[in-house]
Amino acid sequence: MIRFILSVFCVILFSSSSYSQCCAQGCSMTSSDIFDLLSKNHLEVTGFYKHSYSDKYYSGSSQYSFGSAPLSLKNTSFDYFGMSIGYGITKKLTAEAQGGYFGNKTQNFVDGAWLVGNGLSDWEVTLKYNFYNSKDSVWSMTISPGIKLPIGNYRDYTPQGVKLSRDVQSGTGAYAGIIEYACRIKLKRNFYIVASSEFEYNGINPEQYQYGYKFTNIVSTKLNLYKGLSFIGMLKHEYCTNDYFYDQEILASGYNRITAIPALSYDFGNDWSLTAIPEFPLYQKFNSIQFAQAYNVSCSLTKDINLSRSKLSSSKAWHK
Repeated sequence: MIRFILSVFCVILFSSSSYSQCCAQGCSMTSSDIFDLLSKNHLEVTGFYKHSYSDKYYSGSSQYSFGSAPLSLKNTSFDYFGMSIGYGITKKLTAEAQGGYFGNKTQNFVDGAWLVGNGLSDWEVTLKYNFYNSKDSVWSMTISPGIKLPIGNYRDYTPQGVKLSRDVQSGTGAYAGIIEYACRIKLKRNFYIVASSEFEYNGINPEQYQYGYKFTNIVSTKLNLYKGLSFIGMLKHEYCTNDYFYDQEILASGYNRITAIPALSYDFGNDWSLTAIPEFPLYQKFNSIQFAQAYNVSCSLTKDINLSRSKLSSSKAWHK
């Protein structure tokens, strides 16, 4: 119990002194298993789709209305198709790469005008290392350093030659560094709680724009409902600092958000898993006036492949 309290205290302390990115162009998959450490020589391939929708302005934590101002937004949305590939290098070390394609990033204005962008997203590469396991198997901890690569386009134009706004560009144009800590606590047989904290530092792109720093805390648990069907409950807190342009602070950027994530996962066949992940903001507070998130919905299909078994089968076939 003392170790649990200390771990929670460390997470809160880290959160209060760290920052996060607000309007990040990249789109990561919301994982149903934060503590996903693969077995040695196992390859995990995940394809996922994510839809996001927003339709209200907020000032601070209250809804705000521009009325019928022609340049104000009516709604925004995006559709994202992604892939994640993980590989178990050893039983304690997993490598993962993740990226995808924005089918559309759309802004609809109240006067009927719209902006649409699409293209490749930035890619994220991480290493996850299991550095501690208690002797009684109650506590497990991982550390995950990573980097975001500016693969996506941040200079896309309309067919008429007008440069699209940053909000509908598919990439940031800047590198980013990531560090994540995760702790899994076994409370009962087959019942775990996982807590994680991630900090993301964003660099300055060639246009001298720097997205805010991002810090994310997640607490999650998983309950088996029936055979291969499981419920995954997550509570996510995001804190973001302001963006900067030529070293000038962008006042209408940066926020605090708490999101509830009730997910369902179904395991079937030979190491297949299908997951549906809705996300609903419970609390949002913005610096100045910004467009607030209404909801996200995503689904993923995962296949785990035992390459050791494949190598063994190939070896046996070779010797026959």
